[in-house]
Amino acid sequence: MEMTKLAVLNRELDALKAKEKLVRKGKLEIFRRKLLCCLHCKKTRQLLRWDFVQDHWYEKPWSCNGGDTWHMTETKCCHIVCPECNTMNYVYNHPKMAVIVLARDTEHFSSEELFARVFDQHGNSYPKLRTPEEATES
Repeated sequence: MEMTKLAVLNRELDALKAKEKLVRKGKLEIFRRKLLCCLHCKKTRQLLRWDFVQDHWYEKPWSCNGGDTWHMTETKCCHIVCPECNTMNYVYNHPKMAVIVLARDTEHFSSEELFARVFDQHGNSYPKLRTPEEATES
């Protein structure tokens, strides 16, 4: 009798997980279809067409084994690149900053799920396209 109840509960849990996966997929599509306007050229395109630039900041060495490493900046301090004019827009200054931050930081969608391409930028260096291997590390 107890095993039957356990089996029923496991089936219900599996059904809930499947439903959660479906709902999450729907939420992702809603975010990807959000319209963003470029602050430079004023053209509007869906989020899924924009590129994302993950900025990194450097921590100087501060002891024998402390520091000397790069850290990812918060989403609001990163950049998005307009698909029309290739201009980098600072997320913090963008009117849709809350949508981008909500999608990445609250809903925990990865940059690779949300944007066309993802670049990494360390300090003032030129942004480098993130490889699939690097995407799994971040």
